[in-house]
Amino acid sequence: MKSEILNKTLRSYLDFEYQGRLIPLPYVLRFKPWDFRATCGKGTPTEIISELNHAASERNQVLGLLSTDQVIKFMKAEGIGVDCSGLAFNLLSPLVKEKTGHNLAFYIIRYPGIMGILDKMFYGFKRIRRISADILTNELNTIPIDAVGDALPGDLLRLSTLTSKHKHVAVIVEITSEKLVYAHSSRYTEEAGPHLSQIQIKKPDKGLGDQAWLEKTNRGDPYRDLAFKPELGDGIRRLKCLNWQK
Repeated sequence: MKSEILNKTLRSYLDFEYQGRLIPLPYVLRFKPWDFRATCGKGTPTEIISELNHAASERNQVLGLLSTDQVIKFMKAEGIGVDCSGLAFNLLSPLVKEKTGHNLAFYIIRYPGIMGILDKMFYGFKRIRRISADILTNELNTIPIDAVGDALPGDLLRLSTLTSKHKHVAVIVEITSEKLVYAHSSRYTEEAGPHLSQIQIKKPDKGLGDQAWLEKTNRGDPYRDLAFKPELGDGIRRLKCLNWQK
């Protein structure tokens, strides 16, 4: 099972094109609170191109003369790329719009009750920059999906990072009886930046812990050992605004 609009958006990240070349987008995590031109790892491909053009102009750098590796190095130095929550938010936004008629930012809240309403009112501009992996997958915005067999494209994997102090997020983009395919942007995986990986489904009536994870870390270790910590609330989550979808 796939979502056409989800995979169309995903291809624009995986096949990111700049000046006629495919450039693998790097993972970045950099916050510039008062520079609203900066995407801070949260940009769409169009926004990333615009930011890259601006950075090249400011640095008097002709990117067309650089190799692909040099362009990537320049992007990392300038903090241009995409982080995990930026990728997840932008992948899900068109899907949520298609299914509900509203943008994802309309639904995501950072605080319960009146505080959440006021926060959306006063901090609505560039709201994606305020949405972390934890916020995107917490109980305010999602519900747990206990069995892998019940997962749908657009569901999220709430995962942990190296220190476990912050959360990581991946998006399920395809699900069959045999495999779960997810997209995420990471700096700890064998393939860095936005990419796809798989989990082989062995027990569809069980959770992520009973399946076979295929991804490796950049040190060659099983990614599951780093990222999946159910005692910290890790697992499959579904956006509340999409919970009625089948």
